[in-house]
Amino acid sequence: MYLTKDIRFLNRRLKIIVQDENGPCPLISLCNALILENRIHIPLDSVYITFEALVSLIGNKLLQAHDGVSSDTISLADGWGTQIASVMDILPSLKEGLDVNVRFNDVDSFEFMSQLSVFDSFSIPIY
Repeated sequence: MYLTKDIRFLNRRLKIIVQDENGPCPLISLCNALILENRIHIPLDSVYITFEALVSLIGNKLLQAHDGVSSDTISLADGWGTQIASVMDILPSLKEGLDVNVRFNDVDSFEFMSQLSVFDSFSIPIY
């Protein structure tokens, strides 16, 4: 369970997720970025949200991003289905943290890791 917090952002009232001690930073970062970009929403009456609910929000957003194609017409052979399956497999690992290998040639340069593909799927840059 993750604690939520009310904030105002760009004249909108939102719920964001707050980190507990040694909490799951990457998952919270991904969700809060999507919330601030108005791409996912946590109900305003929620005090807590579960990991399963967050995975559902993220999975539904990925399916919606496939240009309105319904989930039952997405095949794993089309590439997009493979990407969705990969992201859904990786999400549980983001509960624990994210170790990255920094390349020092640019502010957003990291060695490839499958976990970073989750952020790439939503066009959320990592710095």
